[in-house]
Amino acid sequence: MTISSINSNVDTTTSNYQSSSSSTLGEVDYMLLLATELQYQDPTDPMDTEKITEQTCMFAQLDAVQSISDQLAGLEEALGNRVDPVSYLGRDVEVSGNTLTMEDGESSDMTMYLAEDAESVYVDIYDSAGNIVATEDLGAIKAGSMEIEWDGELLTGESASDGNYTVEIRATDANGKEVGATTTINDTVVSVTNGADGALFTLKNGTVVKYTDIFSVGLGEEDA
Repeated sequence: MTISSINSNVDTTTSNYQSSSSSTLGEVDYMLLLATELQYQDPTDPMDTEKITEQTCMFAQLDAVQSISDQLAGLEEALGNRVDPVSYLGRDVEVSGNTLTMEDGESSDMTMYLAEDAESVYVDIYDSAGNIVATEDLGAIKAGSMEIEWDGELLTGESASDGNYTVEIRATDANGKEVGATTTINDTVVSVTNGADGALFTLKNGTVVKYTDIFSVGLGEEDA
């Protein structure tokens, strides 16, 4: 197995998102607060009804504006994702996946991404029956991307037959902690069908992906 580097020293940036309970005052919350305030108001100094009406109207207007903003954001996203699925036929696409295809002694393109620097990286290749048929110790690898190119040599010393193989990455840091590793594959779209959740794209190796699984699109071999 041979591995050629592609920007293996490129730093990767990870964004952390922390979810928290909403602190936004909703319509029900506002009405409960208003009812509580009215319940415990001073009988000798009651609340000004005009101010109550004014505040309620302002809140209703703000709530309506927020609702319209949310709807526009959803519409913008929907329009942005609108594509002609047929235009992808014959195009080369990069998608998330770990299926490596051997054809006439050559493997398909696959890229590995490491979230952090790794002290130890192993690439394991399995056949369709789930048996490990090849493995490679890459040693220490910097965070970033590397192209995985398999020469087809099996653990037995024989050459792999044509077909699909599964790649698994084992990466750990200096403390033995697992390092996040993902892989993408590059293949050609050979057919497009309509699914329940939108268009489905079938790749040359038989993998079926959705539009949202596609990272990038390039010209096919005939158009390049």
